[in-house]
Amino acid sequence: MFRALVASDSDYASELALIETHMAAVFAAAQPVDPAITALTAALLDPQLVSVAELVDRLGMNIRSLERLSRRAFGFSPKLLIRRQRFLRSLARFMLDPSLKWLGTLDYHYHDQSHFVRDFRRFMGMAPSAYARLDKPFMIAAARARMTIAGEAMQGLHRPAGGKPA
Repeated sequence: MFRALVASDSDYASELALIETHMAAVFAAAQPVDPAITALTAALLDPQLVSVAELVDRLGMNIRSLERLSRRAFGFSPKLLIRRQRFLRSLARFMLDPSLKWLGTLDYHYHDQSHFVRDFRRFMGMAPSAYARLDKPFMIAAARARMTIAGEAMQGLHRPAGGKPA
């Protein structure tokens, strides 16, 4: 695709056609999504989900199978995936309205602010206050645009195609 774009006549329509043709070929060659991965993703999006035991029950698989699936598909343990989703819900609220204090954006499954700060440091490598001070106009604009277009501020919070609502 790179060579084709470099060799093109810089016409927007023809370059768009090159990209669309390339992406169609990529998707045509893609493997079908494992229904267990779709079910796991859909379950993780449920803000009511708080424990691995609930996830095991919901998916109808044993803990070892869930561990293997989670690590194979996402590279994380189920517990870390649940923590990540809780964190992303809080971060998405902040990105949509940075004027809010962190306390006003916290997912209700956080026990207290220090619980959130530990997760924030784990996933972002800095304190929430340091992140809040950063200039991030592109990230905020992207989160707002994604919310308007796709219904979620962050890609990690999207329901998979074929995934059932919680």
